[in-house]
Amino acid sequence: MSHEQSPPKNLKKRLASIDLGSNSFHMVIVERDSLGTLTVIHRHKRKIQLRSGLEIDGTLSQEAQDRALACFSEFSQAIKDFEVDHVDVVGTYTLRAASGLEFFLKQAEEILGYPIRIIPGEEEARLIYVGASQCRDLSARHLIIDIGGGSTELIIGEEKKILTLASLEMGSVSFQERFFIDGKLTKENFDKAIQASRKLAHPIKSQFLSLGWRYCLGSSGTIQAVLSVIRSLMPGETEISLIYLESIIKKMIAMGSVDQLNFSELREDRENIFAGGLSVLIGLFYELGINSMSLSKGALREGILCEMLQKLFS
Repeated sequence: MSHEQSPPKNLKKRLASIDLGSNSFHMVIVERDSLGTLTVIHRHKRKIQLRSGLEIDGTLSQEAQDRALACFSEFSQAIKDFEVDHVDVVGTYTLRAASGLEFFLKQAEEILGYPIRIIPGEEEARLIYVGASQCRDLSARHLIIDIGGGSTELIIGEEKKILTLASLEMGSVSFQERFFIDGKLTKENFDKAIQASRKLAHPIKSQFLSLGWRYCLGSSGTIQAVLSVIRSLMPGETEISLIYLESIIKKMIAMGSVDQLNFSELREDRENIFAGGLSVLIGLFYELGINSMSLSKGALREGILCEMLQKLFS
């Protein structure tokens, strides 16, 4: 008597993490095989500039909502095309700050097919540290800085332990709109923006300096853009230092305006927020006495994925 064998179970799982940032929306899809090995199979990014749609009354403009909803349709299609099994969608600063989002979030979740978790700044900072720890040995004490479109997260940690963290209401988009709205790249505009960054960072200064750190890492788009510009001036350079940052500002002032920016390695979609992000970064270098910074390959998206994997497979 013969017995039909049931087909082998597919032990591979596909997971997607979606980061709804104030400047860009990002999705990464990974495949986990039966041995636990992860492979990135798809990345999708759209510049939404959600923060620029934040109105004076705290509501989100219809134009910004429409850009976001169109991106959600693209994400939804990719989730279907790649047959993703598990999805986590996280909203950050602008979705935290905006009011009257009930109908927008309902539309978004209907398109995506998954709920959107809007997380506090401190939780965002914690996940950024988790993400950084997946891509680098953090056994020595590290300061990690992530400059987003609307907020900046700072974390000091050692190994798996976070010693302190902070989320500050300053970012590349918000500072661009506040200090460079006319597109003019003047010394006065940069000075005002840098001083504002220092002022916002001052309340955390004593605690962060008392803990100290051995290495400083920067994650996400602003840091990547700054390092790209440095490499266009100093090929092969892997560190961000204050002397390079000050040199970039001088060159930008000489260029005069945002529409005259001419750095070969600066992506076009970063040009209209580069001065804002650079000012935030320089203010932090000054206020916290940072000597140098290197790029972290892991950030929020990687942190989200790591915790999804722990919940599902540990």
